Amino acid sequence: MATSEVAEGISAAVGVEEANVYGVPIAGTDGRAGTVARVTNDDFDLAALGRLIENELAFYARPLFVRILPQMGITTTLKHRKVDLAREGFDSAQLTDQPYFRDPEKGRCVPPDLEAFDPLRLVVPRGPRLARCGGL
Repeated sequence: MATSEVAEGISAAVGVEEANVYGVPIAGTDGRAGTVARVTNDDFDLAALGRLIENELAFYARPLFVRILPQMGITTTLKHRKVDLAREGFDSAQLTDQPYFRDPEKGRCVPPDLEAFDPLRLVVPRGPRLARCGGL
């Protein structure tokens, strides 16, 4: 499933004005964790978004991390900026916005918990190698 399809599904949630889906590298793995950054309005309900992700998206398409941004960065060709967001990773100590972790066991989005994140030491790309993010 393409990230644009996942973003379209998440944009259907009440209060979501824009959604940008991208992958964040995870240390010790070959894959990436799906992440959604979104701009919301006053009608947004985080619990409702968690239910939509669990009920409407295929298991493999469900973002693991959620960020709420005041505005979405765009390129000169009016596309969402993904590279900058992916480079930031998911280090809550480095981000200016409040990040959330979609806890599959609880079926909802929760603020980061060091115990929940311990097995998922996230990384950001730096040149040809991957470097660890601190704070998780």
